[in-house]
Amino acid sequence: MAGSYLRVEEVTQALVELGGEAKWSDIQKLVTKKRGNSYAPYKDWLNYHTTMFQLVQQHCEGYEKFIGPILFQKINKGRFLLVTTQPKVPLTTGINITNDKDKDSEHVLPISLTPIAADIAEPPMRGSLEIYRILRDTKLARDVKVIHELRCQVCHNPPLKLSEIKFYAEAHHIKPLGSPHNGPDIQENILCVCPNCHVLLDYGAILLDLGQLSTSKAHTIGREYVDYHNQRVFRKVNIES
Repeated sequence: MAGSYLRVEEVTQALVELGGEAKWSDIQKLVTKKRGNSYAPYKDWLNYHTTMFQLVQQHCEGYEKFIGPILFQKINKGRFLLVTTQPKVPLTTGINITNDKDKDSEHVLPISLTPIAADIAEPPMRGSLEIYRILRDTKLARDVKVIHELRCQVCHNPPLKLSEIKFYAEAHHIKPLGSPHNGPDIQENILCVCPNCHVLLDYGAILLDLGQLSTSKAHTIGREYVDYHNQRVFRKVNIES
């Protein structure tokens, strides 16, 4: 680890080992210890510690440098919490979470972010891949999920059930955010989708039909972005065998 550039996985792993919540000074100490108390390849300790904190800022809402997805939450001055799910959001939905049909259908439906993988501390597999997705779960994306009650707008399936009280869906940018597409991060360019449809869309495996997508008065889908997907993404992604 020593001699390599800092990775956000080092911070998440340190928080796991510290019980999921810790003072920033303790997080710094543990990360540094696991790197052999070395700040290489950074030019000095200040640059090293500043870089480490910027990794936290990038994944902690409330900071100017935030780019998501949310991994950390600042709970008070100098103290951080490792998070993998969003707070519960009140929704009115037909899904009976309690399986008690005698109760009304108004429930609290938690919206989950992409969970931290169990193998996050392990070195990732290497491979050749064209990447179109920028992983983020902004307020705009969460709003779209709430509007559609986590139901996929493409296949119309209900949300993925993680437990009796927790359901899951993802947000897809129709015109991808990353280069060379540079799509906008606006609601008109976002769909609430299931994980299966998200992968199919990312890899250009399915065509979008604006007339077949689930809609809502509270969420307008931009035709220009649907057309962009069909013309520039559909069957254009290089999938390595």
